[in-house]
Amino acid sequence: MGEAVRSRRGTLLFVVLLAVGLGIAFTQWPSEKPVDAANPAPVAEPKLEAPSALPQPVRGQAAPSEPPPLATEPTLGSFQEGFCAPEGDETIRINRGLSNLLNTELSRRRASPATADSEETALLTTRFDPDDVPAQREQLAAAQRVADRRPDALVPQLIIALISKSLGLADVELAALRRARTATPNDPSIGLAIALATRSSPDLDEAITGLNAYLAVEDAPGLARLRARLEVQRDIQRPFRRRSRRGITLLWPPEALSETQADDLLSAVDLALEDAARLMGSKRRAELTVIVYPGRSELLAVSCVPTWAGGLFDGALRLIVSPEPFGVKKKTMLHETLHAQLTPFASMAPKWFHEGTAQSFAEQADEVSHQWALMVRNKVWIPFDSLDGSFSVFSATDAQLAYAQSLAMVDSLRDECGAHALADAAAAFQTGASTPLALAKACGRAEVTGGQLLSYLERRLNRSAE
Repeated sequence: MGEAVRSRRGTLLFVVLLAVGLGIAFTQWPSEKPVDAANPAPVAEPKLEAPSALPQPVRGQAAPSEPPPLATEPTLGSFQEGFCAPEGDETIRINRGLSNLLNTELSRRRASPATADSEETALLTTRFDPDDVPAQREQLAAAQRVADRRPDALVPQLIIALISKSLGLADVELAALRRARTATPNDPSIGLAIALATRSSPDLDEAITGLNAYLAVEDAPGLARLRARLEVQRDIQRPFRRRSRRGITLLWPPEALSETQADDLLSAVDLALEDAARLMGSKRRAELTVIVYPGRSELLAVSCVPTWAGGLFDGALRLIVSPEPFGVKKKTMLHETLHAQLTPFASMAPKWFHEGTAQSFAEQADEVSHQWALMVRNKVWIPFDSLDGSFSVFSATDAQLAYAQSLAMVDSLRDECGAHALADAAAAFQTGASTPLALAKACGRAEVTGGQLLSYLERRLNRSAE
């Protein structure tokens, strides 16, 4: 492909093979994954429900920093009425994604053999394997070479964006999307892709404009609600101060934090990211937006968290002003920073692993020790395989137990199974392992049992009582 001269026979043979190949390749670009309009994904970060139940996990998303209260709180009147789905589920299916554009282009070329023999067609007909990273890197390099020769061509930019997203190259993805938007400024698919890539950034105009392009041609209530929340967030943040360091951008209301507190908070988040990356044996995330709100009402206005939430990571790290040295609650900051670091690294891990690791990192054992004592005294625990799915099936009391047991399971991995146990468990989850299997692999045992967990807790509680 791309040769300057080709024999007539070779060209005819290529077109015949292409006609067959297009029938296969026509479905190679997978349908767009569902999008949680309240919470960004790669990462599936968790959909948040009523205070009487734990947030339902969607891969990649972190929950609020506090477990739900046992007593049901009254519903507060807020922006959430109308800005969040009444049923609490903002997940939507995308009907106009980048893959749709590519498949449409394949269809067009299939109907016009005259355009079949081209470098762009070669890119389109190369099978995409989401599990073959070396092959994806080769495809990315090939698309970039075509884009260098034809900077105005749309197809290579779309392929660069899709493959870069798969490889976690956010900067490359966004640059390609912006070039694609230059070629087709009002395309809804490109607008949505840019919106999803920028909705957790410090500046929200680009995301809002992208959603406008999509909503101009398709009715998508979840995305309309997301746009409304982003518009409110933009207005709230307009007078905020801003400071950046090592990829972290902090926004804060000037009357709520002093310059010194802002510097100290930036340093603390930076250090926490480094510590979290070291804990998990992963690379520190390159960028993070941290927003400090003057009160809980602003947090509720820009998110779909329960009314009891004290902080949130939903692609951006959102905190509330508190009369502490950093100007926010330290444990909440540590908890949510761990979510920010762990979410892209362990997107397949179940909810208990994310919550347990965040609590362990923030040293929140004192908040659940009474639950641990009840577990030991009553010899009760939630079966490990019951923790693979959503916590939302639990009652409020059992949800409290699930939070406490999640921390116990993570701390037991750290204390009894070696320094690499958490990283090994995360790696096992990324291969699709169940909780019992991931625990066994991380600890190098045939199995890890609930009885062993209770024995660990009993020893720990006895040490604390001494």
